[in-house]
Amino acid sequence: MDQAWRAVALAALIAVGAGLGSPVETVAEARPPSLALVDANARAAGNRRAIAVALGTHLFSRVWPVQILKVRIDGIAGHEVAGLVLSGVKFHGRVDEAAFLNEVAALVVSTLAAVPVEEVDVWAITPLDVAKGTVVAGDNAQPTARIVFAATVRRADAPTIAARLASGSGIYWNASWKHSLATTARPRRQGATRRLGVAGDVVVDSHSGARIV
Repeated sequence: MDQAWRAVALAALIAVGAGLGSPVETVAEARPPSLALVDANARAAGNRRAIAVALGTHLFSRVWPVQILKVRIDGIAGHEVAGLVLSGVKFHGRVDEAAFLNEVAALVVSTLAAVPVEEVDVWAITPLDVAKGTVVAGDNAQPTARIVFAATVRRADAPTIAARLASGSGIYWNASWKHSLATTARPRRQGATRRLGVAGDVVVDSHSGARIV
């Protein structure tokens, strides 16, 4: 990947930050740039953390119905991949299947437009009940969350993302969680944020078909 393009894209993203216009306006409300930067720093991860912070500053410039828990960029040489971890609980508004997929599509499009990554991986997770005394850090860490949705979109496939999400091709869903979107998701006041899994990496229970960066 061309180094000049990467530098220009990153510089432009940092310069305009929350002011960028994009399709996300249809599914998210604007937030103060200062709050966006705080969240971007708290939730950035990966070996390209500076780019993750820049991307996070852009994404967190809006309040999304489904919370973004982690923004990570990993790369080797000139190849970079973005990973977005979403919360499958505590929505900022009522979220059904269509609204969830609409946000996933908007996040992917926004990410690909903002940073020169080759693909975007998106997961949604929900917390698991963890007994008192359970090891949750280190080599013997037990899962504290489960993956309920996973999708990978390569840059070349971005134009067809809406059709692919609608068809379910190459996407992992947890069936019970998918059903719950239409029956149990309750609205919350816009702007009210409860942090989940911000400090440190979330240990997840990986299901068949789910991919983890």
